[in-house]
Amino acid sequence: MVSVKPEKSDSIEIEADKVSIDVTKDDDKAKVKKIVLAGSVDDVTISKAINSIIKLNEEESTERIELYLATHGGGIDMGIGLFDIIKLSPIPVDTIVTGCSMSMGMTLLQAGVKRYATANSRLMIHPASGGAGRGRIQEGLLSMKDSKKLERRNNRLVAQRIGMKVDEYIKFMGDAKYMSPQTALKYNFIDDIRKTW
Repeated sequence: MVSVKPEKSDSIEIEADKVSIDVTKDDDKAKVKKIVLAGSVDDVTISKAINSIIKLNEEESTERIELYLATHGGGIDMGIGLFDIIKLSPIPVDTIVTGCSMSMGMTLLQAGVKRYATANSRLMIHPASGGAGRGRIQEGLLSMKDSKKLERRNNRLVAQRIGMKVDEYIKFMGDAKYMSPQTALKYNFIDDIRKTW
């Protein structure tokens, strides 16, 4: 469903199951455009978010993009694709956690020029878990090997941004680490706690 409201606030909302990407423009001249990525990090949400960033880069009035994250995570492949687009965007993209940002959502958070979390949000990192094991043994082994490469790349992206060596980051992460915004700020996962609109 795509709906465009002809009021003063122009909002384009795209929904797939319980997932939504919402691009909000306060008015056509607004300098800061907002994108909401809520739900799973999957093919649908990532393609919509990438398209939104590309389209907002084509608008002359856009000076900054805010990507709001409310996700329990999802696929590394798709997430790293969005991570790259955020980094490549000529218009700066800030990332803001609202509600929760977990797993791949934490990697996406690190792509922002400025990274924020709202005061009551929760953040979580954990080692990647894969769904390999379907099909023949050889295929399963190849899939596991590829999953390990993806996990290393993902860990490297986060570790570099927070200023840790990859081994330090893996040790810090343990099996899973839940963080308040204050803890995330202490360990450089965010630049500030968002207190104003």
